[in-house]
This record gives sequence, C-alpha cells and structure tokens, in this order.
Amino acid sequence: TSQAMDGTLELKDSLEQRLDLIGCTPPDIKRFLDAHPPASRITPGFVPLVRALQSRGVAIFLISGGFRELMLPVAEYLGIPKSNCMCNRMNWQFDDETGEATKLLGVDLSELTA
Repeated sequence: TSQAMDGTLELKDSLEQRLDLIGCTPPDIKRFLDAHPPASRITPGFVPLVRALQSRGVAIFLISGGFRELMLPVAEYLGIPKSNCMCNRMNWQFDDETGEATKLLGVDLSELTA
C-alpha cells in the first residue's frame, strides 16, 4: 500500500499483492464478517454524524480503498445505498452448478477505486 501511495508501485499491482497475501475464500470473508460485525468496525461518533446528515437529506457516500465485500455490510448498517459505496471489488470464479463464488481470481480493475 505504501509503495502505491508513493508511486513506486502501480495501484492495481498493490491491490493484487494484497489479495495474494490475504488469499481469502468466500468462507473466510463470512467468518471475518461474523467475527467483526459492522458496528465493531466504525469509529465512535460516526453513526450519529451519518444519521444527522441523513435526517437533513444529505446523500452519504462510502468511499474506501478496502474491498466491497467487506464494506457493503457497513454501508447497509449505516443505511447507505449500495450504489453509494465505492470500493475495490474482488473478482471471483463461480461454480457452474451452484452459482457460488469458489475462488478468488484478483481485483476488478473496472472499479473507480482501482
């Protein structure tokens, strides 16, 4: 990440390296989300701020260099529409029989954050 920030490594390469290091599977993501629910990952005071802005009709966007798979539950918890959640996205291989994600293939480079 620091190499991407200082320009010595392309962002897409940094993202790919992060995913290679993590080497996660769909069950890994589920376990993480179960162990770390959205409320436990939000800075104190942020929820009241979001609620106050929403009560005034302000559109809230969640923009993160993290991965959409981990951020969507936070967006849902905060009442932020998925369309207002801009994060990196993991590319998955899907099982032809079940339609379930089975293998991490890399980063979706079409996302604005990639």
